[in-house]
Amino acid sequence: ITSHSPYHSQLQHMLKDLGYRHILLVRDPRDIVVSHAHFVTRETWHSHHGYFTQELKDQDERIAASIAGFDAHEGYRPLPSIREIMLGFLKWQEDPQVLVCRFEDMVGSSGGGDDQTQIDTTRRIADFVERPLTDKQLHQVASGMYSKSGLTFRKGMIGDWRNHFTDAHLRLFKETAGDILIQLGYETEYNW
Repeated sequence: ITSHSPYHSQLQHMLKDLGYRHILLVRDPRDIVVSHAHFVTRETWHSHHGYFTQELKDQDERIAASIAGFDAHEGYRPLPSIREIMLGFLKWQEDPQVLVCRFEDMVGSSGGGDDQTQIDTTRRIADFVERPLTDKQLHQVASGMYSKSGLTFRKGMIGDWRNHFTDAHLRLFKETAGDILIQLGYETEYNW
């Protein structure tokens, strides 16, 4: 099962009772907001598509909205800030039944990462779900992780936010969610 499920104690207990193995995939939130802005703009079915394409004038405003969020207005549902969204998932990291993996460790060299790290992460996941793989199977699975056929796939590049963030985005992100970057280990301080 794939989902975007924020932490909730009842969900945690249900997953445990059902014997599910839970993998939390985290990604640099700066890359998340860039991806989000592109995704919502592209997907006409998305509940915020009209707001992003009709109310916001350009990609800079869309990225800012994806960082700061916005209140409900004129028929559009509210969008929480990236900080609020990420806080909903962070508590999963405390659950010993959850394996935390980073997007950056899974994309391999095709996404700007490292192929050996991708293989090692694939092995960690296979072992965690108690489905050990041979070396050949590990390479097959790892090579299929970076797929342009996925619904949310756009670029899949580590650090692509650097190609999109303006100085205003940098300031807004630091104010809104700089602490989240530190909690997730993507930065060690606010001076980035």
